[in-house]
Amino acid sequence: MRILRMEFYKVLHQRRMILVVAALGLFSFVLQLGFRFQGRNPLVFVARRANLDPDLILNAINSTRLIMNSCYYLFLPLLTAMIFAGMIAGERASGTLWGVLSRPVSRQGLLAAKFAVSTFTLCLVVLFFVGFTLAVGVTLFGVHDFMTASVVFELLDTDNRAVLPFSEGVFRLFLCAMLLTYLLLPMGALSFYCSVLFRNTHSAMAAALLLFFMSYILQGLGSIDWLPVFGTIRPFLFTTAMESWMYVFQPEIGWGDIWPRAVLHAVYIGALFSAAMVHFQQIDLCE
Repeated sequence: MRILRMEFYKVLHQRRMILVVAALGLFSFVLQLGFRFQGRNPLVFVARRANLDPDLILNAINSTRLIMNSCYYLFLPLLTAMIFAGMIAGERASGTLWGVLSRPVSRQGLLAAKFAVSTFTLCLVVLFFVGFTLAVGVTLFGVHDFMTASVVFELLDTDNRAVLPFSEGVFRLFLCAMLLTYLLLPMGALSFYCSVLFRNTHSAMAAALLLFFMSYILQGLGSIDWLPVFGTIRPFLFTTAMESWMYVFQPEIGWGDIWPRAVLHAVYIGALFSAAMVHFQQIDLCE
């Protein structure tokens, strides 16, 4: 427990972490203002085209969903890489890792503690992001029932939409935040492994983000009909499975679509963390 408290203290006192979380909050605040006061709002257009009450479409729940979607492939992977990539590489660069291991703690115990603290930190950041965005949305839009579909702009499809109460929307956003945290963990485990491989945080972050966006590009190539090879590997990419958080907002939560992807993520997390553990046992920290 002492090593966990020590690692958590170090993460919370990183200035860059505080600045990035503040920037994420500011970004979501500005986007919520845009949804509220934009003259030609696409959600209002959807409501008018479907002949629906605009409050069912443009509300705190749906605006929060859209902001989460806009950040999911941009800010959150970067934030995940920053949290996990500095855990080992940062201490190697500063020369403090050897001092930590001189205490009565094993390499496996230290690595497990750092990964657990990183995961908990990521969960707190995602919960803050979703909660803050929703709070701003409630302040601007008030409390309303909302119309849901797996994708907001599919609300014109009358067979795949439903009106749900605000309380159900809050529950689903919380569930979505927890699922988002889990779906980001393969990226975290990849960054963690890169932290073991490289001697400084920036190199580890750059390598992890490069591999993430390579997977994302391969995912896109897999949707092209005349490139069947990429279509074959597309379902097994962790970036493809990351999209399963959207099934939380189907009229009935799509657990049947979520569980297989969650299992795939568990394989990625286990494999990458095991690889980091094995490699960390072999490296010479005196070099």
